[in-house]
Amino acid sequence: MRTIPRILYLFLLYSACISGLAAVAQNSISGKTKYAHKTPAGVYAPTTIGNPVSNCDSIKVLLKQNDINIDTACPDIIGNYIFSNLPNGTYTIEALVHKKWGGVGSSDAQAVMRHFVNFNGFSLYPDGYFTNIFLLAGDVNGMGFVPNALDALMITRRFVGIIPDFKPPAVNPGRPDYTSEKHTIIVSDGINIIKDILVLATGDVNGTFTPYSP
Repeated sequence: MRTIPRILYLFLLYSACISGLAAVAQNSISGKTKYAHKTPAGVYAPTTIGNPVSNCDSIKVLLKQNDINIDTACPDIIGNYIFSNLPNGTYTIEALVHKKWGGVGSSDAQAVMRHFVNFNGFSLYPDGYFTNIFLLAGDVNGMGFVPNALDALMITRRFVGIIPDFKPPAVNPGRPDYTSEKHTIIVSDGINIIKDILVLATGDVNGTFTPYSP
């Protein structure tokens, strides 16, 4: 008669253990940081962007929850990054780049204007997912609108040396020198999510720049 209560006890204990393991499941997010580069022939070919050996001065990956930074990863020399032992939840990742700005000129200003008037300014670039980083990089004044004539003007003013950057007070609300994708990721059940992060020098909508170390 005692067998049934014992079996029931063991079953409940097993269920509690499984539930406990699920509650503390550890996950990871990893991938590469890449520059959304295009070759001189116009071929879309993202290249990895990382840090020199033994420092994290050039690029970092930020891990956020509710817009609060909770961890930072340092990509290696070929752009590999990883966040390990993450509890179940929703996270946002983005890159923060500290490299010399460049690669922006009249062709970028022209591409922004062509896009603004629906004259195929960005039609040379892949559709869908990859288009997003070029649109973000074209919004140099940080207003959050589709790149337009004002953005093209700000690009022109910077590459001819009238303004030093896209930050206040020259440009309001302004943008940093590099633009990064932001990805929202949900992790659970001990899985590893692989997600690359694309970056561009702000204004480099034709993706021709090759970033160098600061």
